[in-house]
Amino acid sequence: MSLENSELDIDTQLKQNYLRKEIIEKGYSPERFSEFLSEIKPDGVNIDVWKIDELKDTVKKFIESPNSREQQPQSGSSTPSKGLRRSNTLFSKPEELKTESPKLIQTEKIEPIKIVPQEKVGTTSTTDQPAQEEQKQEKETPLGKNGMKVQPHEPDQGIIQVRKMEETTLSTANNVVIKIGDPEHVKGGIFSNGYVQYTIKTEPFGWAVKRRFNDFFWLRETLVKAHPGVFIPPIPSKKSKNRFEEDVVRRRMYLFEIFLNTCLENQDLKSDKFLYYFLYSADQDAFDKIRSNGEQTQQIDRLENLLTSSGDAYLDSSSEFNQYTSLVENYCKQTEPMYKQIRRLTKMLVVNMKQSANIATELSKWFTDLQGASKEFNSKLVVQQSLKFEDTYGALSQMVTDWSDQLQAQAAIIHKNISCFYKYTTLENQIYAEMNSKKAVFEAESARVTRDLLDKKERLYNKSDVTTWEMDEDKARYIPRSQLLDNRETAFEVMLCTETKQVKYQNNMQAYLNAKTHSEIIRGMDARAALYRKNFKEFVVKQVEYMQTLQNKWLDLANAAGVGATGPGPEGNRLTRPKKFSL
Repeated sequence: MSLENSELDIDTQLKQNYLRKEIIEKGYSPERFSEFLSEIKPDGVNIDVWKIDELKDTVKKFIESPNSREQQPQSGSSTPSKGLRRSNTLFSKPEELKTESPKLIQTEKIEPIKIVPQEKVGTTSTTDQPAQEEQKQEKETPLGKNGMKVQPHEPDQGIIQVRKMEETTLSTANNVVIKIGDPEHVKGGIFSNGYVQYTIKTEPFGWAVKRRFNDFFWLRETLVKAHPGVFIPPIPSKKSKNRFEEDVVRRRMYLFEIFLNTCLENQDLKSDKFLYYFLYSADQDAFDKIRSNGEQTQQIDRLENLLTSSGDAYLDSSSEFNQYTSLVENYCKQTEPMYKQIRRLTKMLVVNMKQSANIATELSKWFTDLQGASKEFNSKLVVQQSLKFEDTYGALSQMVTDWSDQLQAQAAIIHKNISCFYKYTTLENQIYAEMNSKKAVFEAESARVTRDLLDKKERLYNKSDVTTWEMDEDKARYIPRSQLLDNRETAFEVMLCTETKQVKYQNNMQAYLNAKTHSEIIRGMDARAALYRKNFKEFVVKQVEYMQTLQNKWLDLANAAGVGATGPGPEGNRLTRPKKFSL
């Protein structure tokens, strides 16, 4: 399955999951809802023609409409009748998708357990899944150290509701572009070192602020802590030799600009209040207070503390995501030495081009001296037999000067679009490796605490002393003690309720990081491909413009000096300009 299809499948799952929750599980008629959708859109029963926000509005209108229910659900039950369980493209996934659609779960909510007598486990009933599905789930159940299979509390898959971020002027705007320029060297004082500050302009708002390296470093660290699993673009290294040199300043300026514009491509980052103040707050004292508040930000490790722009978060603990992230990690490792060689050779090329420009500048001076000597020679002639060298020498001097300028300009664009660009991709590879490493650490820790909990429950169960079980009384109230001692699954569901909830929170966080890291790496690689195309186009256009400008200047100088191609008529000695290149 392609990456694009994978993202579409996830989007389809989210929409179908929402409809099953709001229509089927609440007892509304899927047939009448389908008819309701068809009245709004010609192809309304096709899930792909709807956005999630449209569906939410439409569901609200449908529920308020008369005759929306085919039959009322029984009190206290969310199980739909048999007549409501038929397949529908709006409510079920396409047949080729083999994974189970996620369930809508709440962060703080643990569903009541369903007690199944041991003799019925693995059998088929009108309300349970088919036997083969139960057997499949049983194979995927985690194991304790003794190999005993234990039914999980809830599937770590689906949508959860989290805290929603407040909208800002930045988060709701389209076509926002950030430009960085005007680097300024600020000298240090007795108690502080010198630094470079950059002017950041944000359009279409007209915002203009000055920020230094430490400000960028603070912003990135704050975003990393507030948005776990999200790809936070890299910034240049804080330690840099010759940090006031022009090439170093230009490289940092280029990387900072990519960093900020890439942040805007993620709606959660675009909605972050600290990014907003970073771009908006021109008053330094006010910004220093904001920085101080941001430094108090704690690393988010619980979903109840998570903020997203939509107020939702997607969980999926599937190990299938590991294949793609592993491929990306291997690709990054494979290309890293290639990037290093490209940067090394590009640096040599830039140095050589600058040396050539300096040589051309010196050569221009010698042509200027020749022009002066020619003028002096002609001024001393009694008979007007002056040699027309001075025009040619003047043209040559100007041509070589223009050539020197173009070499300098080409060196700058090569430095930016090749050397700096591949420096950024190298830093980006490091971020992907860090994201995968954090996910793996959290995954291992989640697996460890799950195993430890199962082992602890096994020890308590073997002791047969229910007074030490720390049971969930709401669940255990109606279960006979004899059944708890005879049914391991039932006992495991009700014992150690506080620890079980804590482990569930951690497993949910792991499932979120698993799904988020996967989707963010996909988004990041797509963004890299787009940046490649943009960067290459800019490089080609600039190089052609430089060459065309130099060519036209030389043609004009040659024609002015009368050294054009020989031909009949007044225009026979003129060289013509080529057609302008466009891309």
